[in-house]
Amino acid sequence: MRSQPDGDIHLDIHSYPSRNPAGEIDGVVISARDETERKNFELALENAREVAEEANKTKARFLASMSHELHTPLTAIIGYSEMLRDQAEEEGYSGIIQDLESIRCAGVRLLGLIDNILDSASLDAGRITLAPRRFKVREVLDEIGKALQGAMADRNNRLVIKIADEVDTMSADPFRLRQCLMQLLSNAARYTTQGEIYLSVRSMTRTGKWLEFTVSDTGIGMTEEQLKKLFKPLMPVNEQASIGTSGAGLGLAIVHGLVTLMGGDISANSEWGKGSSFTLSLPAYAEPSSSAIAVNS
Repeated sequence: MRSQPDGDIHLDIHSYPSRNPAGEIDGVVISARDETERKNFELALENAREVAEEANKTKARFLASMSHELHTPLTAIIGYSEMLRDQAEEEGYSGIIQDLESIRCAGVRLLGLIDNILDSASLDAGRITLAPRRFKVREVLDEIGKALQGAMADRNNRLVIKIADEVDTMSADPFRLRQCLMQLLSNAARYTTQGEIYLSVRSMTRTGKWLEFTVSDTGIGMTEEQLKKLFKPLMPVNEQASIGTSGAGLGLAIVHGLVTLMGGDISANSEWGKGSSFTLSLPAYAEPSSSAIAVNS
């Protein structure tokens, strides 16, 4: 490499001995190839990558900060609306009970969106920490079933939970597993009316013991084009049915990131007009770890 007024020139230089007909070395052959353009291109790519990473970190910090600022007052609004609703029921103010319940429901939906923003920012920044422990799968699924009773009733859906006989315990982060399954089931309830939604789990062998969780529904389904962009951030599950439903398209991207973080994978199958099925596969016994792992969303 030699310096020039307008910068450096990068040369790829090779040398080898030159021999005469008698096989004796009588000189040196030197070849040089100008690598300046390639080196400059690599440098530009590296600079662009660093700028993008810094911008991503800045975005994650901003989203996390704003989400925390919104979280506290919103939690208070939900709490006060519940208190006022209960008081109205006790004192017989039936005319405002539904309005107070609407305030509470809107607050809960907004709080869920804020939590999704926080998780999305944390995944982008590699700040999600898993806390694996051993737990009974049935207990977690029973909790999910109870938590979703209201969502299922809103659209007259029936939730059916099936647990294979061989499934007992697993070692994973129960909070993150519950979060993933709740998101999949909430989506199923959102796009299904007067139908059935199934949550099943079975054991499978795949380089050790794995558990396969499947969420399926009899809802409107998705097209092939929608399936291709399903796990991309800010993509609603079903754009054609998004009117009248909540969701900013972060949920499935977060599920994909969390499943990847837990060492598993997720796939989806669907047919327009007939329903959808999501399969989440996870190692049954994860290695205990408290370190965060970066996942590219």
